[in-house]
Amino acid sequence: PAFSAPEPAFSAPALTPAAPAPVLFKARCLFEFTAVRGDDLALVPGDVVPVTKEDGEWLFGATANGREGWFPRNFVEVVNNAAVDPHPSILAIRTPPPPDPPSPTVRAEILWDYSATRPDELTVAAGEFVLVLDKPETSWWRVERSAGGSGLVPATYLRELDPDEPAGAAPPPVVAAPISPDSGSPRSTIPPSLPKKPTTSKDQHAHVGFGPRSSSLEDSLPPKARPSPGGMSRSASASSMAGLAQSWVQAVDPSLLTSIHDDERKRQEAIFELIGTERSYVRDLQLIVEVFYGPLSQFLSKADLHAMFGNIEDLLLVNSLILSDLEAKQIQENYVVSGIGEIFVHHTDSLVGYSAYCSTISSGLKLLQKRRVEDPRLNEYLKSQQLTNDRCRSLDLSTFLLAPMQRITRYTLLFRQILHYTPVGHPDHEPIQKALERSVRAADKVNAAAKEEESRAKIEEISAVLSLECPEDGHRLNLHAPTRHNTPRLFIHEGPLQKSKSGRKLYGYLFNDLLVLAQPKGKTGVTHTGKEHSVLYRKPFLLADIHFQDMATSTARDLGALDESCFQIVQGDDSVTLRAPSAAAKRKWLSLLEEQQILSTVLAIGAATLAVAIPILSQLYVPAIDKDLPSLRDFEVKDGEKN
Repeated sequence: PAFSAPEPAFSAPALTPAAPAPVLFKARCLFEFTAVRGDDLALVPGDVVPVTKEDGEWLFGATANGREGWFPRNFVEVVNNAAVDPHPSILAIRTPPPPDPPSPTVRAEILWDYSATRPDELTVAAGEFVLVLDKPETSWWRVERSAGGSGLVPATYLRELDPDEPAGAAPPPVVAAPISPDSGSPRSTIPPSLPKKPTTSKDQHAHVGFGPRSSSLEDSLPPKARPSPGGMSRSASASSMAGLAQSWVQAVDPSLLTSIHDDERKRQEAIFELIGTERSYVRDLQLIVEVFYGPLSQFLSKADLHAMFGNIEDLLLVNSLILSDLEAKQIQENYVVSGIGEIFVHHTDSLVGYSAYCSTISSGLKLLQKRRVEDPRLNEYLKSQQLTNDRCRSLDLSTFLLAPMQRITRYTLLFRQILHYTPVGHPDHEPIQKALERSVRAADKVNAAAKEEESRAKIEEISAVLSLECPEDGHRLNLHAPTRHNTPRLFIHEGPLQKSKSGRKLYGYLFNDLLVLAQPKGKTGVTHTGKEHSVLYRKPFLLADIHFQDMATSTARDLGALDESCFQIVQGDDSVTLRAPSAAAKRKWLSLLEEQQILSTVLAIGAATLAVAIPILSQLYVPAIDKDLPSLRDFEVKDGEKN
C-alpha cells in the first residue's frame, strides 16, 4: 500500500545543476563556416557565440538553440573583451545584441523584385517600403515588411530613405537592376584558410564525425598564405555582388573594359568560368555532406556510408582551399586576373584523393540503389530532399555523387580553354600549361583507378559463375593475379560466340592479356542463384602468343559454312574458328583483340628493355630534380618477369 514518507528532521540542501563553463568572451562570425566534422559548429555571418574554451586557432562555444562545437578563430571577431557574466542567462545568449544596429526608424524602398532563395531571405516586390532591422553584412540587409515577415535582402535592391523623406517620394533614376543572386551563391566574403584542428582525447581513438574516413588530407596539405579576415572583410564584401554575376563582363569594373583587348577578354571569361564552376562544385560537395552524408547515418551502417560516400569530406576540404585561393586572387586583382596557373599547380598533389573516391563510386551507386529498395524510409527521405529541398535543385543523390568524377575530368577542358587565349609570351602561359598537364595526369589516374576497380568487380562476378579449372591439365586459373608484366589484369569485353563448324555455344571473356572461352556446364547450365554457370572450354589464349584473322573471305572447306561474322584464333599449331552474333560484333572482337595485343607487346618490349638498361643506368643514376619524375627503382623488373 502507498504511504507518505515522514518529514525529515532537517532540510537537505537542494541539488543544483553543474554550473556552465564560464564565458571567456563573445565572438561574432565574419565568414560562413560549414561543419565538416561531427564536433564542428556551423556558423553564418552575424552569429554571436559565447566562447567557453580556446585551443590554439580554434574556439569552442554553444549557440542559443543548444548546438555546440569548435570553429576557427580567424572566422570570427571578438565582440567585447570586457568581463561578462560567467553564468549568462538563456535569454541573454538567445538574443545577442547585433553590432552597431541601425536606428529602428530607418526605412528603405524596394527598387526591384527579389525572390528568396534561402530560408533566411525575404521575398519582396518593387515599390514596397520596409523597415531596416539590421545590416549584418555590407551587401545584405535584414528588413521587415509592413505586412509581416522579415529576412535578408540584397542591399543593392534597396534605397535607404532619409529620415524626413516621405514614403512614396520619387526615387533617383535607375538604369538597370543588379544581377540577381543565384540560389547557391554565398553571401559571405571569402573565408580564410582553416587552422589545424585541436586534438582531443576522443580524437586520439576515433574520428568524430558522420562516418569513417578512408583517409585524411587535412594535416598533409601544404601551408597556405592567405589574407587575414580583417584585411579582406570590407573589400571582399564590396565586391560580393560582382561575384554573383553570371559572366565576367557583369563582374568587372566597366571602366576597365575599354582597355582590355578581345583575346584578353576571352581569357578572363575562361578564368571566370573556372572559378565560377569551382564555386558551384564546392557548394555541391557541401550539400552532399550536410544534406545526405550526415543525416543518412540514421538509416545506414558506417560500412555502407563509407562505401557510398568514400572520402567525400577530404574532397570538400581540398576544393574549399582551391576555391579560397582562386577567389582571393580574383578579388585582389579586381576580376582582371593576371595568372592562376601556379595556384592550381600548388594544389595538384592534394588531388590524389580523387583516385580513391572515383574508384569506388560505381559500386557505391549500386549499393545505394540496393539499400533504397530494401529500406522504404531511406528511399522516402532521399525523395523528399530531392523534391522539397531547394539546394538539391530537384536532383537525386546519385547525381551529386558523380560530381567529383565529372569535376576532375572537366579541369582539362577548362585549362585548355584558358591556355588557348594565353599567348606564349604571357607570364601565366607556362604555369597554365603545367596546370593543364597536371590536370590531364590527375584525370588519367582517376580513370585508371576507376577502370581497375570496375575490372575487379567484374572479375569477382565472372569468378562466381565460371569454373576456372583448365580441362587440359586441371590447373586453376587465377583471374585476380596480375599479368606476366606485373600490371593489373583488366576486363575488356565479353559476349556470346559459337564454333563455326559444330555450332557449339561458347561465351568469350577478353582481358588485357587473356582470351577466355567458356561453355555451359551440364544440361541446364544454371546455378542455384539463377545465373548461368560455365566451365572453361579450353586453356585460355595468351594474347602475346596468338594471331587472328577475319574469315569472311576464306574458302577453307574443312571449317564449315563461313560468313561475314566468322573469325579465327591461331596459337602455334592450334586454332579455333568462331562465329559472332553479327558482322559488327565480329569487327568489335577483332578490333579489341588487336588493340590489347599491341598494348601487351609494348609492355613486353618495355620490360625487356628496362631489364637490360637498368643495370647500366644505375651506374649513372642522378636523383631526379623534378619531384614528378619517377626514380629508376620504380622501373625495376623482378626476376622471372623479364620475358
